[in-house]
Amino acid sequence: MPIPSETVAVSRPILADVLFDRLLAAIVTGEMEPGEKLSDVSVAAWAGVSRTPVREALDRLARIHLVEVFPRRGTLVAPVDRQRYADTLEALGPVVEEAVRLVVRLGPDRDRRALATALRSADDAPALFAEPGPFDLATTLLRNDRLRRAWLELLPHVTRTWNLDPDTVPAGLSPAAAEAFTTAVRAGDGDAAAEVVRAWFAPHAVDRPATESVAVAPPAVQLPEPALLRKHAFDTVYGAILDGTLVPGEELNDGALHRWLDMSRQPVRHALVRLSEYGLIEMVPNRQPRVAPLDPGRANRMLLLSLTWNLFTVERTVGSLSAESLDELTAATAEYVATAHGDDLAAKGFALRRIFEVFTHALGNSVLEEQMAAQSYELSNMLRPGGSLIEPTGLVRPLEHLRDAAVAGDVHRAVTVTRALLEVTVANFVDRFRQ
Repeated sequence: MPIPSETVAVSRPILADVLFDRLLAAIVTGEMEPGEKLSDVSVAAWAGVSRTPVREALDRLARIHLVEVFPRRGTLVAPVDRQRYADTLEALGPVVEEAVRLVVRLGPDRDRRALATALRSADDAPALFAEPGPFDLATTLLRNDRLRRAWLELLPHVTRTWNLDPDTVPAGLSPAAAEAFTTAVRAGDGDAAAEVVRAWFAPHAVDRPATESVAVAPPAVQLPEPALLRKHAFDTVYGAILDGTLVPGEELNDGALHRWLDMSRQPVRHALVRLSEYGLIEMVPNRQPRVAPLDPGRANRMLLLSLTWNLFTVERTVGSLSAESLDELTAATAEYVATAHGDDLAAKGFALRRIFEVFTHALGNSVLEEQMAAQSYELSNMLRPGGSLIEPTGLVRPLEHLRDAAVAGDVHRAVTVTRALLEVTVANFVDRFRQ
């Protein structure tokens, strides 16, 4: 679809968000076709805004793989990728399963009634996922902004594929499954309702060849100069937050930042936007950005999502991990034990990431790998004193038990250990941090 010539009126405080939503909708519905070029100038003219919010919106779309940016070719709408679709659908399975389990278990009754009502009008797969279908509704009723954000970020790949490639659309719940779901919801049986969800997603699990190696760090590549500048700005500000150079509540003056980083506004702005997405920077219209205060509630809600995915990857991979993966798990666990009592937050966070990365990488789901890598930026901050209810030394024994279970190939024990970590997080979520 060519960029329309008429302008679109938007309110200035949320320009980038408005543009992101409009472009996202056009890409998902197919109005903007795969391969279509999106230049900063044409999009800015269409929206009647400057190029800065356009660039921010396109950067967000690039990070979720709905547009692709090529040197000298510009920004293009991404092609439909069946492998990414399959990985995304697989990644959404545990998210919906855990959301349903907790909403049905925790109530209140009006939420259960709403979930049962939503199912009655969901007669095919798209209706299960669409607002207000039961899968979408469960992620809302849970009142966990981190889980809801993951749902909203991943869902467009599924709905776009169904819109542009109808052969990929699966069947909805069978009458028997729908009846079992409704019965479980009305009885407040979260486990039974979640089991129906798991059974629906199970046929869509992706069969992959075994992964023989563990990639802890991305391979070295020669990034184009603008990307190098953005990465340097991000890494520098992120490191300064972790080591306390930048303290919670500190304002980040544009001029001072540019002088400190010795670079122009665009890469600095890009870094701040990314850091705000991870909850490390607060950006409010008409105010200077500032370092976000430590937020145990946000950390808890993020950890609930992270452990939900960790539980899924542990269950899927323990018993089939390669010797190399088990060696990496053993080394990562030893590294965490060695750093748990120290003050090096980056080292603790990296070791913790390495442990669960073993299972994620062994599964081979690229979407889950990307999601978990992004969450790792919040992980180190979460381990700071006051950053969460977690005491880093309290993780040592559970992580050692998880290592032992994985080395023994004991799926049940590995799942039990991981589920116990998740249930502690759920208890804190229910008692203190549910929104």
